[in-house]
Amino acid sequence: MGKGVRKPDIAIIAIIAAVAFALSAFFAVYDTHRIATEETGRKRLIITKDGDVTGSYALDEDILINVGEANVCEIKDGHAYMKSADCPDQSCVRSHPISDTGENIVCLPNKVVLKIETDKAPAEDVPDAVTY
Repeated sequence: MGKGVRKPDIAIIAIIAAVAFALSAFFAVYDTHRIATEETGRKRLIITKDGDVTGSYALDEDILINVGEANVCEIKDGHAYMKSADCPDQSCVRSHPISDTGENIVCLPNKVVLKIETDKAPAEDVPDAVTY
């Protein structure tokens, strides 16, 4: 007793410090995401064909949308998905429905992109996880 700090003590202190750092980083990122989500507007589906925006639709309205002559997308229960397309691989039709900002579905052969955005940008004073 009274010999000072030993190697096992240093290891325990290092583990506790690492866990504390990991938890604080996790909650900083989680809290920033929560704040940014609360301060944004309604989510919208933006549809582009050949690089041009062809429509913008609120995700809270159920609607069936024809995109050009080849694609049909649907908004239902707050999710958007490609209902049908005439492309050979059908990867856009098999894609999971999208509902979160930044998610997208792309039909490359027909040059159609479905993307989720919000009506307004987050407030400027909301810090990101790096500066938090």
